[in-house]
Amino acid sequence: MNKIIKNSIIISIPLLASIFFLLGCKKEITNPAQQLAVISSVFPGSATANTPLVVKGKNLKNVNKVQFGNRVVTTFNPATNTDSTVNVIVPDSMVLGETFIQVYVNDGAGGYSAYKFTVLLTPPVPKITSVTPATGLPGDVVTVSGINFSLVRTVKFAGINAAFAPTADTNTTMKVTVPWNAIGGNQYITLTNLNGADSIAFSVDLRPVVTSFSPTSVRAGDVVTVKGYRFSGASSVKLGSLATAYTVLNDSTLTLTVPAGALSGNVTIVTPNGTGVSGSALTVLVAGIAFPIWDEALSSNWNGWIGGGWGGSYDQANTTPVRTGAKSLKITYSPQWGVPFQLGGATIPLGAYTTLKISIYGGPGTSGKRVNIGFNEQDGKTIDLVEGAWTDYTIPLSDISPVTSLTHLYLKEYSGVGGPDFTIYVDDLGLN
Repeated sequence: MNKIIKNSIIISIPLLASIFFLLGCKKEITNPAQQLAVISSVFPGSATANTPLVVKGKNLKNVNKVQFGNRVVTTFNPATNTDSTVNVIVPDSMVLGETFIQVYVNDGAGGYSAYKFTVLLTPPVPKITSVTPATGLPGDVVTVSGINFSLVRTVKFAGINAAFAPTADTNTTMKVTVPWNAIGGNQYITLTNLNGADSIAFSVDLRPVVTSFSPTSVRAGDVVTVKGYRFSGASSVKLGSLATAYTVLNDSTLTLTVPAGALSGNVTIVTPNGTGVSGSALTVLVAGIAFPIWDEALSSNWNGWIGGGWGGSYDQANTTPVRTGAKSLKITYSPQWGVPFQLGGATIPLGAYTTLKISIYGGPGTSGKRVNIGFNEQDGKTIDLVEGAWTDYTIPLSDISPVTSLTHLYLKEYSGVGGPDFTIYVDDLGLN
């Protein structure tokens, strides 16, 4: 019995030793799948040729080859890889539509991964046929016409970026804003997309622009603040036809002083870049009148003729009495219905005015006498004269005539009775 146990032990010891030796020599086995490159996303998921893509995933550090379908990307640079990203550019001349982007580790020996991608049509080069207008100020919107505009990425004026709205444009028309910092003079507008560019000649006008003035109604000697653009370097400022004293405060603001004798008119500013004229007139009140017809003499505002009629006489050089200034208009009537002073042949739009202002001094014998103020050879508003005093009359234009343009102005004796001659004196005649 002891011999049997002894033999069993002798046999077991070598067997156990062999088992332990084998266990100790066992090599650890790893899971190759844990090292495979895996793509989780591609951005963007569809693009044209030459578009940069970002491939995201894991185990991407050792990717050394990228393919689109069977097209190897020869420009791929593995040095930029990270464990989670690969950067690549869509190659030229790809077949349009769906394909797969594939990444390879060790040229495929270390595994690969694929992800669906769509190749889009590469846009043709934009072609410009016209720009309207061909000259513009900074801030103006111009229309560029042509073809292949739908994927334009940039618009530039002589290299300066311009604002445009791709979502609002069509493939053949584009609205573009001239940049505020554009360079003046002849240059080119350039439209660029991913595949190329085209240009067309254009001229940027940097003349000054007047946008407003304050106050809008002034008298001689008043200071006016003018607002706008590009006033720097101004060499001349005029109100109507008269030069004014002025001070340029900055590129967008200047002040001017209304000169003596000025009438309502546009503001004109001259700079080295050109001449700018305000779109509306600055109203100069002469004796409280926006559009003088008679002040010290017949105003140049009256663009027609002056002539004598019948039934009396007139004198433009009268010096007493006067309402303001040094002269008044003297009219002597020989009743009845005389019109010795007549104005005609003018074209004066009345849309901006609502009343006629006139001051009349009634000479001896005018008590109870009347004068009719008529437009365009038609009788209008009758007024009663006041003897021995200046009377200021403000008459609604609608009480005189419904006309919208003034061509003739008559002051007609309207008492309707005979009698001796009588004289009136007229001053400060005009429209408000």
